[in-house]
Amino acid sequence: MMMQGIDYANKSDDGSHSKGAYAVCLGGGYCDDEDNGEVVTYTGMGGQSGKLQVRDQEMTKGNLALRCNFETGTPVRLIRGKRDGFTH
Repeated sequence: MMMQGIDYANKSDDGSHSKGAYAVCLGGGYCDDEDNGEVVTYTGMGGQSGKLQVRDQEMTKGNLALRCNFETGTPVRLIRGKRDGFTH
């Protein structure tokens, strides 16, 4: 089973995503994601059919929650999935 994506509260009490994201799970779902140990490039969620990027991602749901973390400086837990050749 491959884990991937953004774990976030579906909505805050006011109907927004202002609670932000709890965690990001890197599991090889996007070929553009990069994990260099201390620095991670995470491309967000959505816009895929299988592993093929077929449309632009939207600033909704988990992407919107993650942006809230960025804007407020709230940390996000990073969960790394097992990958062949992963040395960190």
